[in-house]
Amino acid sequence: MVYHKGEFHHAQSLDISFNNRAFRYADGFFEAVRFYNRKPIFWSYHLARIEQTCAFLKLEECPSSEMLTDLVNNLLMKNDVDTGTLRIVFYRSGGGKYFPESNMAEIFMEVSGSGLEVYPSPVVTKKAVIFEDRKSSGNPFGNYKLIDKTLHILAAVHALENQVSEAILLNEAGYITEAVSSNVFFVSGTDLVTPPLIDGGLNGVIRRVIIEKAHQFNMNLKEESVLPSQLSNFQEVFTTNTGSGIASISSIGDKVYKSERAEQMQSVLTTLAINSCSDFLGSQP
Repeated sequence: MVYHKGEFHHAQSLDISFNNRAFRYADGFFEAVRFYNRKPIFWSYHLARIEQTCAFLKLEECPSSEMLTDLVNNLLMKNDVDTGTLRIVFYRSGGGKYFPESNMAEIFMEVSGSGLEVYPSPVVTKKAVIFEDRKSSGNPFGNYKLIDKTLHILAAVHALENQVSEAILLNEAGYITEAVSSNVFFVSGTDLVTPPLIDGGLNGVIRRVIIEKAHQFNMNLKEESVLPSQLSNFQEVFTTNTGSGIASISSIGDKVYKSERAEQMQSVLTTLAINSCSDFLGSQP
């Protein structure tokens, strides 16, 4: 079952017009939400990011937090999937070209199952490469989960061409911003470093959780710009997103990294995730 334009549908019977602005102009954004036991993880963080992105894109009549929570709960109950990912797409309604006829938000929601765990344990490990062919501008657009992900797709193609499963993106100033579909963190002793949002990376939910809960990971969190030339200074590199939680980078080029901190932090993150979804219809953790 999926949700679109105020109704629940069987996915096979839904017909979405190619005239919608998401298809024609990538005029919208999406939110990927991990769920466990049919309850969304870190839901309050996702709600906050949805509200911020609607305001950034000047989308009007976005559903309230209460309405969206109710819709998500209904969709999860209608699908025979206990653990997986919920994808919510918001796009500008109506026609028009660059001058839209409406700013009202339309919503499409779907779910997909993926395993029984909250996050993989042991953590996923990936080899990575630096993607230098195209660089982000470092403007605020990169902080939002907009539909247009051309830069990230080109980075993924570059990774595949180099027979690895991850790529590290740079901005025009040469600083590391993020990975293909994840934020990135660097470990040096007890220092945990992640690029500041001003460098152009996504304002990721798991990134925010780790920043806010750094003391629970026994780490000293720093938001600092990082150049590729500084990668040899770190013992570990890992990525974060809502799907896998934490994933370890085993190597970037010839540099090999450990994964001890990533494993320890994944255990703590899993506990935080389970606690966050224990009562999502009531008090938000």
